Amino acid sequence: MKSEIMELKPVIMAARTCRNGIALAVALAFLTGCSTSSSNTDVASATKTVSADYAGIETFKDVCLATAPSFDGAVEAAKRRGIVKYLPLGKAQLGSNADNSVSVQVEPNHECAVTTPNYTADATALRAEFIEAVSKATGAQVSGTKVPFTAEIKGAKFIFMHDRRGGEAFVALRAK
Repeated sequence: MKSEIMELKPVIMAARTCRNGIALAVALAFLTGCSTSSSNTDVASATKTVSADYAGIETFKDVCLATAPSFDGAVEAAKRRGIVKYLPLGKAQLGSNADNSVSVQVEPNHECAVTTPNYTADATALRAEFIEAVSKATGAQVSGTKVPFTAEIKGAKFIFMHDRRGGEAFVALRAK
């Protein structure tokens, strides 16, 4: 068990970052009212080259967005994307790929998050692609690059967040 924990130490650190991101998302949601229409920057104007060289957004789409609102099947979807090492974390499952470059945290009916090291290219394009992915999955007309924001998936309201502190965290948190 100790070797499993040591092996997943980078993932646990990412989860701490993710949890901080979730707390930030919830706090900001209450302070800002979670508007789905935010900045004047058009998502379509951002460069769309992020997914070609970055696995975070695609993993978030396949694992979190495709399995929401319950996140049933999220762990199986993550396994198909190479997330094979798992550690139970309370009600959640925390997993990472072989080189710890992508991690997933799933708590059924509550949250799904994907974390990676910092994306060093165009941060604006990364944020725009995240918002576009959520917009397509939810049908919400989200514009701009401001997070957090809310949208519904199959009638369930979620807070979506992209946090860049200490890496990239893409979060879907079910609003209560």
